Amino acid sequence: MKQLIWIPLLLVGLLLSCSTDDKNNENEVESEIEGSWDATALKIDSGTASADALLAKQMLDFLTENGCVVLSLTFNRDLTVVADNATAYIEVDTSSGFDIPCPDQKDAETSTYTYEAGVLTIADLNGEPLTLEVAIQDNVMEVDAQALNIPNFDESGTLVFTKR
Repeated sequence: MKQLIWIPLLLVGLLLSCSTDDKNNENEVESEIEGSWDATALKIDSGTASADALLAKQMLDFLTENGCVVLSLTFNRDLTVVADNATAYIEVDTSSGFDIPCPDQKDAETSTYTYEAGVLTIADLNGEPLTLEVAIQDNVMEVDAQALNIPNFDESGTLVFTKR
């Protein structure tokens, strides 16, 4: 009789432990966006891109090659996102060839986000939702550059971010 009491208790314990594992697996999938992401490339169609888009690609390529991060996004577990953005401070020096010094200034903005099944929603400065489709594979995230609306990099193409 005493053994019959233990069987239901063991079954309840087993069910509870399986339920907890499922929740942990769901959190792992949802958290693939968590962490710091640096803009490292702008993918464009060179044949159809505007002169502004071509220049934006050249600028980002040059800055990235020289170890300069002009845009980073940090997605936190508490569903806040911090954008460190130096794109407004990029200056091209053509006096002695093509040189772009890494900007000393940047703007930091904090907002909230949700991320589910490749759809990222960020509250803009006015609190309005900005919904973006993102593709994440390993440590690379791709976002439509026009939809993200970052000055100097919003003409066309796909903005590529690499996770730190």
